[in-house]
Amino acid sequence: WGGTLVWNMALAFPERVCAVAAVCTPFMPPPKADPWEQMQKKAPGSRFDYQMYFQSRRAVEELDEDPSRSFRAIFRSPARLAEGADLAKLKVPPTMREPQPGFINHFPCGGDVVRDSAVLADQSELEYYVAQNRRCGGFHGGLRWYRNVQANWLFAHEALRRRGLTEARIDHEALMITAGRDHVLTPEMVDKYMVPFVPRLTRGHVEGAGHWVLQETSLGEVADVRRIPHHEQVSNLLLDWLRSPKILAAANSGLAAKL
Repeated sequence: WGGTLVWNMALAFPERVCAVAAVCTPFMPPPKADPWEQMQKKAPGSRFDYQMYFQSRRAVEELDEDPSRSFRAIFRSPARLAEGADLAKLKVPPTMREPQPGFINHFPCGGDVVRDSAVLADQSELEYYVAQNRRCGGFHGGLRWYRNVQANWLFAHEALRRRGLTEARIDHEALMITAGRDHVLTPEMVDKYMVPFVPRLTRGHVEGAGHWVLQETSLGEVADVRRIPHHEQVSNLLLDWLRSPKILAAANSGLAAKL
């Protein structure tokens, strides 16, 4: 949950941050009213339906049953998202699937789920994820983020109260990198949630990439980055930003303040 965490770090503890960057996950200022109540009304059936499914014990059991299969089903590039899946079931939101809800049950039960080498480069990388998942007790910990909507909202409002603010703003130099085919965290969310509240925003974009852009080895399609892998495009955007005069100045200013 790196994106959400770094934005909240900058919001709650601005004195500890000199600049902030995230990939795919935009800053979203906390709403005035408890968002959990609105989620229960609006999320079912929407592109955020999966977050309602993650509230259930079944979600943990489904993903924990075979971690290797779960990672193979989840870590997929846009080009191979539906490979081997039941296309009709894939289009149905997780809480509304029959005969029972599920997050990865659009892949036939008992059938093999092919590893997408554009995201999980080789078998050893997959095995590493599985080993770390088991070491940390499975998927329960990761899914708890989605079960703390109200607690996270209260934390953000307490940060605003402590700072004497009436609205959330990120005043640091900030970089937001979006992925053109991330259909949940869409680039349009930056216009809605970030542009009004992050005045020093720099934007980067990787066209054709999906949510796992940081790992995707798929090649760029547009003229200026053609044949450059998606993950390398992200690295280039981040490095260019980090080396820019405004970020170097922000870093030096932060260091001087600490001295």
